[in-house]
Order: sequence, then structure tokens, then C-alpha cells
Amino acid sequence: MVFLLVQDNIALQDGRRSHGFDQGRRQPGSEMAIRYRPEIDGLRTIAVGSVLVYHLKIGDSPHGYVFGGGFLGVDMFFVISGFLITSILLRELAETGRIAIARFYERRARRILPALFLVLTLAALAGAVILMPSAFIDLGDSALASVFFVSNFYWFSELSSYGSASAQFQPLLHTWSLAVEEQFYIIFPLCLILLMRWAPRHVGKIFLAGVILGLVFAQGFAFLKPQMSFYLLPSRAWELLAGSFLAAVSRSHPGAWRNPLLDRLFPYAAMALVLVPIVSFELVQRWHPGLLTLPVILGTCMLIWWNDPANAVVRLLSSRVFVQVGLISYSLYLWHYPIYAYGRMLATRPDAADYIVWILLSFAGAALSHRFIEAPFRKTGGIRLRPMTLGFGAATIAAVAFAGALHAGQGLAQRFPKLVRIYGDSEMDNGFARDRSWSMLDRLAGDERVDSDNAMKPSLHETRALWFDTALETRNYLIVGNSHSKDLFNALYLNRDLFSGSQFARFAISDRFRPQDVGVLRRSPNYRAADEIVVSTRFESGALDGLENFISAAQADGKTVTIMGPAPEYGSREGLPLFDWYVRDVAGNIDTHALGRMAWSGRMVRDASLAERLEALAARKGAGFLSKEDFACDTGRKECFVATDEGIKALFDYSHYTLQGATWFGRRIHDLGWFDARSSQDNDTALAAGP
Repeated sequence: MVFLLVQDNIALQDGRRSHGFDQGRRQPGSEMAIRYRPEIDGLRTIAVGSVLVYHLKIGDSPHGYVFGGGFLGVDMFFVISGFLITSILLRELAETGRIAIARFYERRARRILPALFLVLTLAALAGAVILMPSAFIDLGDSALASVFFVSNFYWFSELSSYGSASAQFQPLLHTWSLAVEEQFYIIFPLCLILLMRWAPRHVGKIFLAGVILGLVFAQGFAFLKPQMSFYLLPSRAWELLAGSFLAAVSRSHPGAWRNPLLDRLFPYAAMALVLVPIVSFELVQRWHPGLLTLPVILGTCMLIWWNDPANAVVRLLSSRVFVQVGLISYSLYLWHYPIYAYGRMLATRPDAADYIVWILLSFAGAALSHRFIEAPFRKTGGIRLRPMTLGFGAATIAAVAFAGALHAGQGLAQRFPKLVRIYGDSEMDNGFARDRSWSMLDRLAGDERVDSDNAMKPSLHETRALWFDTALETRNYLIVGNSHSKDLFNALYLNRDLFSGSQFARFAISDRFRPQDVGVLRRSPNYRAADEIVVSTRFESGALDGLENFISAAQADGKTVTIMGPAPEYGSREGLPLFDWYVRDVAGNIDTHALGRMAWSGRMVRDASLAERLEALAARKGAGFLSKEDFACDTGRKECFVATDEGIKALFDYSHYTLQGATWFGRRIHDLGWFDARSSQDNDTALAAGP
């Protein structure tokens, strides 16, 4: 969230347009006065407007969104912010010989925190009514991260997790950019002071070098770690420094690169550089921030520099509508994302009417908070420093207490007494059910944390520890794959008393079975001690070559290999997994057979030929093949099990098992005679044939 200097463009002394800054005196208690640049507010309007439209996600696919590159509006604001902040600091240095650091951070707090705390409070109140307990806990954590300006780290961690909730349903996701900018401004004033002391004639050159080096770094980082590059400051600093470079040149060479021809032509070229990527560059996400981001950064810089008021582009940006929207752009940015996120939760299939309502609510909230919250705190002689500091301190303590209370109260499920009643012994919160499905592996790993991050990446416990007791005369099964291997392991391990002649271990690996991953697997103690490798994963059609190579390698190592066919997958209804939709629809009066028939008819088919291709591959390689539908469905009754016989939730999403579901499926697997060494030890042919 980079709309932090919404009014840094406003000088109280002079409202006239100018190519440069006003030379007027500094007013006590105010920022260094600069001549007002209305076209910069208009530029903010383009930035915030593109972000607002992009976040609506209008379109049938990720490649069909309206304003597919609208996220670049954030990058525009980084440039604008760098220009205005640096201009103010350079003027302060020129006029007073120093930068008042304490005053600088006071101005930041006055502009950022009042509206931020308001939106956080309202988001929390809405979350108390709408969010499930686990999501409510996440909201508290993200609010706390926002208050301490580390939400970019928080969201990088959260959204990098396997199976994480969609970014579109995270009310405070947009605060990552606020964190980026504040992290930059923690160190920037100090660096500027040092530069002006030791190299005052080379500040602009140093900023330009920072832009170039930062761009090179960002491009490389985006290639190696794209999601990390997106969220963290090192890949964004060059955009802020681009604005700082402009500010430095405007002080040292205010007329540079200016002549009537350029003043007339460059604003049009600059607007094209900005708008074309925003309208059409969904592709830029692949290498963003980086070289593909450069046109927008360059275009923004050009629009700031070539600002002849006679130019039609500059006149448009300086028009009343553009300026008024630009003035509330910070509040508008703050408000829109929570409104969109909660709107999507309430309207599972939003349409044009929903989008219009969301935008209107965003503008209404922004206008009100700008008028009654932002303006009073910014006003000279308004809210005094001491009560403001006490208020911000109390709000911060409240945010800490809020997050702590949610953790202590497990998300306060008692907010939904009706749901608690109708779910009964089932877990109503699928986030909790998902986390608990990893608890068996986490418990076995001891001090190491094992969770959804280990869906396709082995834990140290899986790569280094021997789970099998080799002193026992058992058949050792190593289950390999992604989160579906965790599900099968849970089903067997939770029923290990039924499989007395067998032992089970698990190893996480991507369904691609890349040679480097297979190498780590083959060196693990459990692999060496295993008699049979059971592949249980969510296969993608293009991944079978790697699987075939792995089977050959495992067989060369003397291992028997069995492939588990794809697990049945089920679509959602009104945004809910089938069980959750059904239990709410019937108010807890579950008919498991009716639910099973719904599941049978509601199965999703990702690739109709995948199971046949896997079975053919197994036959060709002399490996076993078992179909998960044999225990997950009853083909005679045409029912699939999304609940146990007792009516307990068996799946927490489209296909993954709850712990109760894993226990239920494990008993059905035992009844089929699979993985039971008492009946099938050393009889691989019978195992391959199935029940």
C-alpha cells in the first residue's frame, strides 16, 4: 500500500501550477512547503483506478482479466512517493541544513496510521460476523503484521504455503506494499543525510546507480524467487529510487531535458508507456518486478517531469475529477481490498451489480475516512502529538491483544452457535481440519515443524530418520507423493493395529519426480529399508515421464512399486465443500446415503484418461495399481464417501481427508486386504491385481 503521501503534493502556500517547487517559507508544524502539482494527484488516480479494477478480477480466466496489468498501479505509486518524499527532504536540508528525523516520522504516522487503524478495526468487526475461526485468527495475525509494517513478510510466508487460501479472500493482503514503503523510509532519510554530507554533488548519480543496480537485482530475483521478489523490499527499492532520482535532478538541474517539442510530445508517449502494460500485460506478472516493469516506471517518471500545463495529457491529469480521486487515493486503496474480499465471501458468484456495489462502498468509505479521519490528523494545529501518540500506542496494544485473544480462544467458534450445533462432532472449520491432518506427521517429527509446507517438500525427519523398526519381521511400505501421500499415510497409520504385519512411512515429493528429488528420496533411510514403494499423489497429465523413470529406478533398487490411482474429487456448492454445504442445508440432519449419491454425481473429472494411463503404465512396468475409488466410493450403490457412516466429515476440501475421514478410509482399505502382510506378504502379484 503505497498511497502514503496523498497530500505530500499539497502546499498550503501556493496553489498555482509550476514546473518546479515553491520557494516559500516553511510553516511551523507543517511539512516543507512545495508548490502544488495537481497532475500528480491525477497520476495517482490512474494508479489507484487500475488497481481497483484489476482486483475485481473481471474476466473468465487469469489471462482475460480487465486491466490485466493493473497491479502495476502499485509500482507507479512507489515512484510518486519516492519523488515527493525526496523532494520534501531535500528542500528541508536546503533551507534548514538538517532533516528533523522525529518530525519526519511524526508526519508519516499522522498520514498512515489513523486511516489504517480505522480500516483494521472495521475489517475485524466484519470478520467477527463472517470469518470461520481459523480465518479469523489469520485476520488477527495479518492485522498485527500490518501495524508493525511487516505484512509483506507475513503474506509472502502465508501465500507461499501449499493449499493456502486464495489471495482474493484475504481482507488485509494489500497492506504488503505499505510495509515495503515504510521499511524503505526507515533507512532512507539517514542515507540521504549521509549522502548530502559526504557526496552532495553526486546524490543524483548515486540514486541513478541505485535504480540500475536495483533493476538488475530485481530481474534476477524475479527469475529465481518470483514470489519473494514480488513482496520484499530489495526488488522494489529501485522504483522508489527512480522517484528520488527525479527529485534530486529537479534540485540540481530543474530545466534538464525540457524544450517545447519534448514538452508537447513526451506526455503522450509517457501515457502510452503507462496504459498499454496496465491494460494488456497480464504476462508481466511472470517477470515482475523487473525489465517488463520498466515501461510503467519510465512512463510515470516522464509524466512527473514533462508537466507543461498546456499539454492535453497534463490538463486531463489536472482536471477536477482526477485530482479529487487522487486526493483520497490512500483511503481508497485501504478500503477497497477488505470490501472486495468480504464481498466475495458473501457473493460466491459475483456479477456486475456486485462489482458496482463494491466500488461505490470503497469510494464512500474513502471519502468519509479522508474527511473525518485523515484530514483532522494532518491539519496543522489539529490533533496534538501527545494524545495522538497515546492513541496510536493504545491501538497497537489493542491489535496485539486482539491477535492474542483469537489464538487463545481458537478463533472464537462460539460466535456461530448454530453452526456448532449442526456440525456436531465434525470440524466446522476446514482450516483447522487441514492443519490437524498434518498433526500425525508433525508429532512423529519431534521438534521439527511439519505442516502443509511439506506437501511436496520432505521434512528433515523424512530425509534423515529411519521410521521402520528393522528388528521386526514386517513388510515396510514407504508412501511417496504430495499431500495425497499424507492422506494415505494417515489412513494406514491411524489403523496400524489392523495392519500388524506392516509398517508405514511417508516421503514428500512432487508429482514431477524430478531427478534431484528422486535422488534425495533414494538416499533416505526409509527408502533403503522399504520393501514396497507406494506412489500416492495428485498426478498431472504431463508428469508421467518422471514417474516412469522413478519406477525403473526403484525396481533397479529391488523395490516393489504400487501406484495408487487418482483420488475422487468433488466440486463445491455455493463456495463450500460438498459436506459443508449439505450439513448446513439440512441443519445437521444428515442422510449419509443421500449425501453419498450427491458426491457420486458431483465428482469432478480433471483428465478422464489419467487413471487408464496410470494403470497402463503400471502394467507396462510390472508395477501394481490400486484404484482409490475402490475404498472412497461404493460403485454398486453409486455413492462416494464425503462423510463416514456416522455422518462425520471425511473431507475438508475437494479431496483431502480429515483425521476422522482418514481413520474411516483406513478401515475400508483394510477390509479390501491391501497392505496387510498377514494375507499378502511377499505376494506382489496378488497386490497388483487388487481386490
